[in-house]
Amino acid sequence: LKLTGLEQNGCLVPPRMNMKDSASLSHLSPTATPQIVLGHEGLQWLQLRHHFRWLPLFLLGVVAAMAAGHRVMTGSAKDRTDEKDHSEKDHSAINLVHLAKVLGPGLMVCLADSDIGGLFTMAQAGSRTGFALVLMQFLLIPVLYVVQEMVVRLSICRKMGIVCLAWTEMGGFAGGLLAVVMVILGIFATMSEFSGIVAVGEIFGLTAVQSCAGATALLTAVVLPGRYGIVEQVGLGLGACLCVFVVTAVICRPPWSEVAMSMVWPPIDNVPASANIGEIILANIGTVVTPWMLFYQASATVEKQLSVADLKLARLDTLLGSVVTQIVMCAVLVTFAVQAKGLDLQSLDMGQVFLVPLQPLLGPTFTKLMLACGLLGSSLLATLVISLGVAWNLTELRNYKAGKSTPNTTGKATGSPMFQGLFVVTLAFSAVVVSSDLIGIMRLNILIQLLNGTLMPLVVGYVFFLATCSKVMPKEHRLRGPYALAVALMVGVCSVLALWLAVSSLVARGRG
Repeated sequence: LKLTGLEQNGCLVPPRMNMKDSASLSHLSPTATPQIVLGHEGLQWLQLRHHFRWLPLFLLGVVAAMAAGHRVMTGSAKDRTDEKDHSEKDHSAINLVHLAKVLGPGLMVCLADSDIGGLFTMAQAGSRTGFALVLMQFLLIPVLYVVQEMVVRLSICRKMGIVCLAWTEMGGFAGGLLAVVMVILGIFATMSEFSGIVAVGEIFGLTAVQSCAGATALLTAVVLPGRYGIVEQVGLGLGACLCVFVVTAVICRPPWSEVAMSMVWPPIDNVPASANIGEIILANIGTVVTPWMLFYQASATVEKQLSVADLKLARLDTLLGSVVTQIVMCAVLVTFAVQAKGLDLQSLDMGQVFLVPLQPLLGPTFTKLMLACGLLGSSLLATLVISLGVAWNLTELRNYKAGKSTPNTTGKATGSPMFQGLFVVTLAFSAVVVSSDLIGIMRLNILIQLLNGTLMPLVVGYVFFLATCSKVMPKEHRLRGPYALAVALMVGVCSVLALWLAVSSLVARGRG
């Protein structure tokens, strides 16, 4: 039996072949009936093709509006900024040494978004649509950036993570609700990443227990010393492993002229209807914002003890992370557009998806080394980021409720016993569930898809409200004007698509 494709953290992913769940794959095969299946419902691709042609122009229009609004905000903020906080650093050329000290949270969290589920989605996009979606990956950079940039503003100006800030400014009920949402999303997202680690381990003959135990021990050893600097350095090292896909994109020698032309006018008309490009497009847009990224970056920024004077460079850190992440995604797409054109990736298990197309290019030995580096590095990084976000936010909230006026102002939460305990518990619980197969992998990923789709709008709504509220943020750093409207439009579209994908997929699978 072939197993149906799943969505891991909102991305289309094939399940592990040795799991208990199984279903038909015929509706996702490249030779299947020529219609798009959105959430596995009957939405005709031929009726939508000309609408998607204008999608790049729409995204460019939103980006232009955001740029204009951001320029207005930057100009007015420059005159109102306090001289004590913005004396020399904001008006001088970027100091590379200072930049190196600030870099980290934004780059690390964006690279974590390129987890094994996201990589498979890009592999599938390249295999089924060629270079048609290259431009879209670059147009999604502003979407990823603006949401994370809101978190940077909040955490630097208020010295709190998102959960604690919501508790402080919106009350105990709102803060408690957000904390519960964060824990639920964090635990299930960690389980999802462990399932990816297990899939990679199976390539090397490891059992699920061995893979989960090894990953848990490694990440625990990184965090238990209680030094944020070590955690960040290891995380960035794991993220650097993703560069192997940029290398494969160069080695496979794609027709660069076609790639360049697709950046000007995507060849959507050349994509067969059976490729289900609409499903990939909407999933790509609707899942570019992941809730656990917001929880992590806010607390990591506080833990790194960045000040208002570092805001400019912290934004640059986030922009750099957004760009590098999408370059990695494009590299995977280009690689599989060349190496796996027309290949039915959904019929393969996770490890074979990357192994089969790349073996003719790299050989069996180097292909396995690449998978160990790229796929395992991305899954470990995402697992680390998600677990850190949960533990940091709960530790900050506990400190605040204990009577401290400004939680984590010393940036020492990483060394606290409570933080370390929460981190280990999150990892261990997720590892036990995945390695023991207590929840079938199909059922687990359907649940994750539903949770992300339904709860992402709530989390982003919290962040947007706090970033635009006059009682929370100083005027010079508050979202306002055309920029705020453009951000609202962008996150609103992503929220609607995420909810649509989750609900429609759940209903369709329930009927099946």
